[in-house]
Formats: sequence, structure tokens, C-alpha cells
Amino acid sequence: MLVEVKLIIFGGTGESMKLAKFLQNNGVNFQVSVVSQEAADSYSRLGIPVRHGALDADELRKYLAGTEVVVDCAHPFADDLHANLKKLSEKTGFRYIRYIRGPGLSQDEFPGIVVVKSFSEAAEVAKGIPGKIFLSSGIKSISAFTGKITPDRLVVRILPRQESIKSVKMHGIPEENIIALRSPFTAGFNISLFRQYGIRTLVTKESGSEAGVQEKLSAARAMGINIVVIGRPESDTSEQYRSLDSLAREILKIHGVENPVTDVNAVLDPAGIEDRSLSVVGQVLSGMSIEAMEKIVLSRIIYATADFDYKDTTIFTENAVESAVEAIRDSVPIVVDVNMVSEGINRKLTSNFKNDIFVFRDASENRYAADEKMTRAASGLRVAMDRYGERAIYVIGNAPTALLELLSISAGKHLKPRLIIAFPVGFTNASESKRKLAAMNDLQYITSIGPKGGSPAAAACMNALLKIAGEKPAEA
Repeated sequence: MLVEVKLIIFGGTGESMKLAKFLQNNGVNFQVSVVSQEAADSYSRLGIPVRHGALDADELRKYLAGTEVVVDCAHPFADDLHANLKKLSEKTGFRYIRYIRGPGLSQDEFPGIVVVKSFSEAAEVAKGIPGKIFLSSGIKSISAFTGKITPDRLVVRILPRQESIKSVKMHGIPEENIIALRSPFTAGFNISLFRQYGIRTLVTKESGSEAGVQEKLSAARAMGINIVVIGRPESDTSEQYRSLDSLAREILKIHGVENPVTDVNAVLDPAGIEDRSLSVVGQVLSGMSIEAMEKIVLSRIIYATADFDYKDTTIFTENAVESAVEAIRDSVPIVVDVNMVSEGINRKLTSNFKNDIFVFRDASENRYAADEKMTRAASGLRVAMDRYGERAIYVIGNAPTALLELLSISAGKHLKPRLIIAFPVGFTNASESKRKLAAMNDLQYITSIGPKGGSPAAAACMNALLKIAGEKPAEA
């Protein structure tokens, strides 16, 4: 039997979001308290009760009146909140439970880093190291650095909020040294930033594994960058948990729930998995100046391959997406090189405009198959061109020889397929075939330079275009 207990959870969108979803699934009533409007919106979309805004000590006392249990999942460096909650608990008697985020720093894994106790100490250390300094230590830390170091040496990464950007500018940081992006960031993305800005020193907080510390440190180590870390404040809370699962089960126990629906760390719904993954990709692509529809396609390719290199290697001709949408709505066939690409294309999406799929590599009527000088993919491509000519979308996710044959026939017969999606993969002819495609100015295509490619990238690209065609309003 569920026991009603007035429960408040303090946090953001990391561990507290996981905990909130878990408790919601198990029928527990609670409210979440966050600082930002963005975080509040994330909870509201899930139907989770939430309030937002910072609270001083008196406001906190009023807000928590009558509360029986408080779970503190707030940021490890939210010192004022931690202290105020602990004092109120001792004074008013509610049960105060603190979650301690797992460490993101291992001295054994990252030898040679400098760990300090304060922003001021970090600034003093960084001051003595020549070159640009990358600050990933929060808005509150900036004044400690500008008081000791000339602002033009500081490159600051902050959340993309107007008030944050304004605050950084007030400290004299040049606009070109302000990186306003939302996490998470991969190690590869951090390396790109460090290289772009010529960073020689990284300064960050030991905010824990959920805060991307590992990715920052790995990137800095890979580039031989000096690392200065502000150590995490110690917690003296009597009841604290370092396992989110153990914390979640304790809360269920308080509410009389004995058999939880699922594990707290599980993301079971397909939409949730996809949304979370695309959110990660979207943050990395947010600073890129490409067309919105191209960004959707690129996001899907990266999502399918888990490879951010595609953001730098994928090429779109000027009207590639528009040409694809028009072709799809004209119900043209989708011609693919292998079954893996075919299987990866969403049949629900192709049914919208009745786009048939033809796999040419194993075409049964292949009269060119006896030619020993041709690969099966190239001879199959000839069959497809005989059948469909230029009235098709050609998707190649495997065979470079098929792409070379497609380009040869197109040039020889002056054909212009509606679109070519070219992601052949490998170390023989893949790069060369894609370079040849990129040199043909009269064709519409989407491709990637270099040897990377494959069926997942090709199918993801096609699915993204099918989805756009089904959602984008048709022009009158």
C-alpha cells in the first residue's frame, strides 16, 4: 500500500531527472525544485510537478513548510543550497537525504593534474602558465580569474543564456572568446574547441561523472594541455547516498513500495532513448551554420552511427534536401546497393508517398553478371540504370564500385538522377569515388568525404529525407 509522504527533490536535469522518472513510474507523489526555466520545462513536458527559481534561506524555509522528506540531488558545488537545507533539516525536523554524484576524476588515470581548493587558487596557478586558458568552471568563477589574468587570455564556455553571456561580457571577456553551448560534449568535440582556440590550460571543477569531467580531461590529456581542477567540497551530511539506485529504493521504501517497476537508470521507452540521443547530437551541432533541414539529416546520420566526424565530412549540394523532398513526393523509387541499406529504410515512411525500394546488387535479371571485369555491385547498378535511369533516388552505403559505375553512366548518357546518397565505405575506392562525385557540379547529392560510410549512415540519411518530406508543408 502506497504511503503518502510530502517529498521535495532538489536538482537539475541529470540524476534528479532519472530519479523523478523512476518515482513517477512507481506512483510516488513529489515535486521537483530547479533553478532554470529550461530545466523546469523538461519536467513539465513529462507531467512531473516542478517549480523553478533560486531560493534564499527565508524563501526556502517557507517553501519547505510541512515537508517530510527532502532529497538533495543538486550540483556538487551548490554550497549555499546544501548548507541551507542541512540547517533547516536540523531546525524543523524533516528528513534530509543528500545524493553524492560519482567522481569524474581519477588521479591514477590523469597523473600530473593540479588540484586546488578554490577559484582564486586555480587562477593563481593558471596565471603562471603561458597561453590561452579554457574556463569551464561556471559563471561564479570568472571574477576570480579576471582579477589576476588579462581577459583576452580567457576562453569561457557557458550555458546559452542571455544573462550568462551578458555577465561574461561585463567581466571584459572578448565576444570571440565566449562559447555559449549546452552540454553534453564528447572528448572529440572538446579537442576541436581546444585546437580552434589554441588552448594551453584547462580549468574545470570536479563536478562528477554526470558533468562531463572525464570528457574534458581526456581531451586535454590527448592534446598535452595543462589541467587545473577545483576540488569538490566535502559533504558532512549524515544521510547520504552515492548510488542513485540505492537512493531510489530507499525513497520507495519510505513510501511503502516494495517491488519497483524498473531500474532507476533504465530508459525503456523508445521515444525517450531517441530524444535523449538526438538532444546530445543537437547540442554538438548547435553552433554550425548550416541549413535547418540539412542539420536534421546530419543529426540522423550521427545518431545512427554515433560518429561526430560526420559533422565535418558530410557534404550537401545546394538544393539536395529540396530535390529529395520533391522526388519523394513524386513517388520515385529508391534504388539501393545492398540489403542492409534496404532493411534500414523505414517502410512506414516510404508508404507515405509509395516509394518502392529496389536492391540492385542481387538483381535476378542481371545480364551483366557474366562480365568478370565488373563487380556484382557495379553490374547490378547497370541493371538499375537500365530500369529507372535518372528517375530515382540512388542510395549507396557499401560499394564504391557501384558509385563509380553510376557516375560513369550518368556522365556518358547525360543523366541526372533525382538524388544520389553516397556513403560507400572502405580503404579501396571509397574516398576516390566520393571525391569524383563531389567534382560533378551538375548532380544533386549527399555524401561524406574520406573512407567512412556504411549502410547505417546511408539508411539514416534516406530516413531523414523521407521524414522531412512527410512533415514539411508542400508549397502551393
